[in-house]
Amino acid sequence: MTRTSNAPIIHGIKATLVVVALAFAFAATTSTAWASQEDGLENSWRYSDGELIGASDDDGAFDVGEVSGLTAQSTSPDLVKFGIDVSHHQKTIDWAQAKSRVRYAIVRCGWGRNTSAQDDRQWANNIRGVRQNDIPFGVYIYSYATNATEARDEAQHVLRQLREQGITYEELSLPIYLDMEDNSTNGLSRSTYAEIVDAFRNELQSNGYWEVGVYASCSWWADNLSEIDMGSDWMWIARYYSSKYYTPGQDGYSTTPFGGKFSSLASNGCGIWQYSSMAQLPGIPGNTTDVNVADLNMRFLQGNYASGTMFRLYNPNSGEHFYTASQHEAEFLTLAGWNWEDKGWVAPTSGSAVYRLYNPNGGDHHYTLSAEEKNHLVSLGWRYEGVGWYSAGESGVPLYRQYNPNAKSGSHNFTTSTSERDSLVKLGWRDEGIAWYAKAK
Repeated sequence: MTRTSNAPIIHGIKATLVVVALAFAFAATTSTAWASQEDGLENSWRYSDGELIGASDDDGAFDVGEVSGLTAQSTSPDLVKFGIDVSHHQKTIDWAQAKSRVRYAIVRCGWGRNTSAQDDRQWANNIRGVRQNDIPFGVYIYSYATNATEARDEAQHVLRQLREQGITYEELSLPIYLDMEDNSTNGLSRSTYAEIVDAFRNELQSNGYWEVGVYASCSWWADNLSEIDMGSDWMWIARYYSSKYYTPGQDGYSTTPFGGKFSSLASNGCGIWQYSSMAQLPGIPGNTTDVNVADLNMRFLQGNYASGTMFRLYNPNSGEHFYTASQHEAEFLTLAGWNWEDKGWVAPTSGSAVYRLYNPNGGDHHYTLSAEEKNHLVSLGWRYEGVGWYSAGESGVPLYRQYNPNAKSGSHNFTTSTSERDSLVKLGWRDEGIAWYAKAK
């Protein structure tokens, strides 16, 4: 066939040249790190080819209950909100079990560029789990970005994942974090890191996700990220200690985040501290779970609790149920290993006093409206701890009291639930009637 015009050939050559030019232009803004991330094998101060460093030579896996000494240096239990961050490295999590210890979770959606091949393999399962178990959550992405263009693409990766799961800004309890740790992104100028963070944050905020933070090690924050304009609530800092306990000044960064005591995370430069990657937790396979503590005063984690809310906790070692009007005290006990059972009831701000007592021999607490019973227990060696809360009148919601004759400690249970009361009675507990009254609903 004979062509009558060479115009289509010329147009085709022009189109090809345009494509090649665009490819070179993209390549000019695309790093080696960006081009070699498909396998998702992290390499950083924590990982070598996707394997956690130190899993074999750490001083042993430990239960989070062992870190109650974290606040020993402090007179204020602000550092008490315990949570985890998870990815497909934790495999399939039983979130119903994990809930007994986990107060929040930060879930990885993926790594690097915006392609489904780099979505975290447990992302959908983990989001389903935290939702079904009412666990507050945030999101993070493992970054390979070395410039603003790549950072914007990573933000689009997060946005696609959020939209696919129907996660609105209002549903998030914590920020969206950019995880900055991969070795392939190290060695940039401080101004470049600031541009990366700004591009990532601006892309998310322009799409209605306003709370954006950064995760990095303490040394990264000190050496690389000092030019980032970011408030402490949005700073998530990793710093591990082989002894499992923090000593002020141990990190060597006295003039940067974590100088001094941890009486308040925010006052020391961050909202969340990741203190280990070697925890064992119920419902999570293995012993390589990242664990964190957050400043309770972070507005993201305040919780929607009405005034007078009574918090209920359970000690799996002694069998004691514990009740307190103090959210700080409740959160502190979860860090010490108690199971969080959320809200027990709502107490009035005035009325008849409910006395709180502690048995130093048995290690458990007792609560009563009766001044006579209080005085009798004090005569037997119990410590009076003051008025715990108040009881409403008989128009309020009754709190039922049950007694376990077989228990050596934690022998009493208090509940507004008649079904819980009846179940315990069937198991041999004694129904002791109404203990006091909660605020009417």
